Amino acid sequence: MASEDFSTFFDMLPIGAYRATPEGRYLRANSALVRLHGYPTETAMLMAVNNTAADWYVQPGRRNAFKSLLQTHRKVVNFVSEVYRPKTRERIWISEHAHLVCDAFGKPLFYEGTVEDITGRHLAENQQETSERFRSLIHTIPDMVWLKDANGTYLACNAAFEHHFGATAEHIIGKTDADFVGNDMARQLGWTDKVVLQSGRPASFEEEITTAMSTDAGTFEIIKAPMRNAAGELTGVFGMGRDITRRKHAEGLLRDTSEQFELAIISAELGMWAQSFTQTQAYNLDARAQAMLGLTDLGVDESSSWTDRVHPDDLPNAINEMKQHLENQTPFFEAEYRAQHKDGHWIWLSSRGKVVQTSTLGEPLRMVGTLMDITARKTAEEAIRQMAFQDVLTGLPNRRMLMDRLHQALTASVRHKRCGALLFLDLDKFKQLNDTMGHDVGDLLLQQVAARIQNSVRAVDTVARMGGDEFVVLIADLGENPFEAQANAATVGQKILSALNEPYHLGEHRHVSTPSIGATLFAGLSQTPSAVLKQADMAMYQAKATGSDKLRFYEESLAST
Repeated sequence: MASEDFSTFFDMLPIGAYRATPEGRYLRANSALVRLHGYPTETAMLMAVNNTAADWYVQPGRRNAFKSLLQTHRKVVNFVSEVYRPKTRERIWISEHAHLVCDAFGKPLFYEGTVEDITGRHLAENQQETSERFRSLIHTIPDMVWLKDANGTYLACNAAFEHHFGATAEHIIGKTDADFVGNDMARQLGWTDKVVLQSGRPASFEEEITTAMSTDAGTFEIIKAPMRNAAGELTGVFGMGRDITRRKHAEGLLRDTSEQFELAIISAELGMWAQSFTQTQAYNLDARAQAMLGLTDLGVDESSSWTDRVHPDDLPNAINEMKQHLENQTPFFEAEYRAQHKDGHWIWLSSRGKVVQTSTLGEPLRMVGTLMDITARKTAEEAIRQMAFQDVLTGLPNRRMLMDRLHQALTASVRHKRCGALLFLDLDKFKQLNDTMGHDVGDLLLQQVAARIQNSVRAVDTVARMGGDEFVVLIADLGENPFEAQANAATVGQKILSALNEPYHLGEHRHVSTPSIGATLFAGLSQTPSAVLKQADMAMYQAKATGSDKLRFYEESLAST
């Protein structure tokens, strides 16, 4: 092959390629590697990057491992590492392949290799693991968790809900409260659902409910939150319930006792602590409180302070709450904080207490209180917070998060006068798949489509699900030149088209699906997120009108039609 032909082939490789000295100094770099490193030309890159071995890898030991493999085997295959882009210091994940080139006497002359940016694939794999852990977490939460549609029909529930209602999810889903409780209770539960849907805000209630666990009604602390679709429309209610019957019973008895035993523990959910303010400064925990912290076998430790176990970030507020009560500014002490378990992990505790003995001068001498492990509640609250910004089915950002990120991208585009692009994807004939094979198969397709799109873009790009079979890709920072930006966006669009055209394996079914993609550029002009999204949507419909499996960019003429 002629030298000119090889140079052209070298530059046209879609992934980074290079030639370097045995010490790590670049001799040649193709266009893909120059772009990956963040430089405009090969000359600029070679002048700036004198030694790739110096600060290329995030973990310094990776360079020695690379050299060892090269010296031992004279080649390196699929060497995956986290590295820094030399110019921007952005951290990305790459896969390297390299081989050593020697002279006739076996002396190393240089080595050649390729570098592929796999950040998107790496991130997608991590996101899939996170989504699976999230689904597993919902089922391990000891509190009841459920989801209803706007008509009160159950759509999903966890194992705790099944246990309390004495039925499996298969028998619960598709039914209403009237199938499990009396009509009066069903109306009460429906009323609280209606309150949440009408207000559009989360709410908490205490409700008396009879479940399969007992013939007597129990008191449940219920948290309900409205669910919305991609268009922001209310679609149902997400609920969580904890049986607080024993706690309410304990609180009732405490109100009837003397002040000294006002906070005595009679509920198995609560632990007890006592703090002395005399010279000994003893802090005692009962067996239940010790068990929460994994201290069951250590006995009562009268020498340590309760503050020794509190997370540093939560300690100032807890101490302040204690100080206000000791100074008689509050009727009782109450604080929620993280405490360290014996095995090292952190648990959430709710601590309540009150001074029960004072000196003749009014100085506190003794204080008693309760501890409750609220880790599950805190975990559930965090799960609800995540659901507000995440599509439950695919784990992708939802419309709300997309609009926030698009607003940030538009602001940056105006400030830095750099281009970005928005791609609007719609799956062709998706409704036909749902109608013929069922929604479960349709959901599998949407999950696989989400993963393929993520694998087709950079880690810094945003892939969001708008709802149904619509997805949006936000590509920021495509450079200052609109023509180059459009070309780069088109390359990404074509890559997505190719990925989504590959056959899907949906359980026992093999399915082929094509997308229609509309794209629009934003280039330093003051535009609203809604306007940019509308342009991409219009371009998508134009692409769909010209036939499936098409990519179409927005043009001003589309707005007039």
